[in-house]
Amino acid sequence: MRQFIPLALLASALLLCVPVPAAAANKEHEAIQRDIAMLGEELRRLQSSLNNEFTAMKTMVQQSINGSDKAQNSVLVLETRMTERMQSLEKSLSQTVATLNTKVDTMADEFRAIKEESKEANARLLKMTTKLDDLKTLIQLLPSQLQQQAPSALGPPQADNNGQPPPGGIAPPPVPTAVNGAKLFEDADRDRLAGKNDLAIKEYREFVKQYPRSERSCEAQFRVGELLMKKDDIPNAAAEFDMVIERYDSTCTFQPAARYQKGKAFVKAGQPTAAKDEFRRLAEDYKGTEWERKAKEALKDIGFSASAPPVRKKARR
Repeated sequence: MRQFIPLALLASALLLCVPVPAAAANKEHEAIQRDIAMLGEELRRLQSSLNNEFTAMKTMVQQSINGSDKAQNSVLVLETRMTERMQSLEKSLSQTVATLNTKVDTMADEFRAIKEESKEANARLLKMTTKLDDLKTLIQLLPSQLQQQAPSALGPPQADNNGQPPPGGIAPPPVPTAVNGAKLFEDADRDRLAGKNDLAIKEYREFVKQYPRSERSCEAQFRVGELLMKKDDIPNAAAEFDMVIERYDSTCTFQPAARYQKGKAFVKAGQPTAAKDEFRRLAEDYKGTEWERKAKEALKDIGFSASAPPVRKKARR
């Protein structure tokens, strides 16, 4: 094996030392150079084309980016303007709504005050009407009272033998007796319990008219108001309760009941403020009694406290 290796090396060296013709080598070299030159030129053209394409693409991308930035800026500007406009409109609308709410609240307060004033005026008118009716009744009773007082002052007229008054004499009017008054009151009570309200009202009023100084006149006046309440004749019922309160003194046991029913009449008439004042006065004047409890329950039913809130003093400046 070792002898063959040098031989092989020697053969290779001989082959390398064999001369190649010079003309053929030059032609092949020139052809290779031409091919290399052509290949380089092609590479340069390709490089130039790629550079141009890359530049164009870069320009297009930059233009696209610039256009996108401009569009985005336009959108941002438009969004900013719309936001500012919406905020301005919202602020303006809020101010307008607040102003309208204030005006509506002011108008509601004014209407409420007008309503309360009209109710108070109606109450005063009812009192005045009641007093005028009382005055009218007194005027109507004045002739009969004068006739009753005249014979007592001048003496009874002398009657003839037949019991007739002399010519020109004035016969004394019939004087109501206690028996007649008691029967009239009992008839009114009976008709009231039987549900004959209109008849009972007429009889109670007749009793008050004929017996204004009777101990039961106060009760008769109260019963009239009570029956009018059942008929939902609230203004006249309140006027009757007012007469019980104003005409009779504390000896009338129906005074607190009349004040309580007057408060109820105010509630039915839609005047809670007037009812509140009436119930609070009743609770204050009849402390420790059943009427205080009823008045406080009535105040609770219409949404008021039993006592008036303390008055706040204004701070000095």
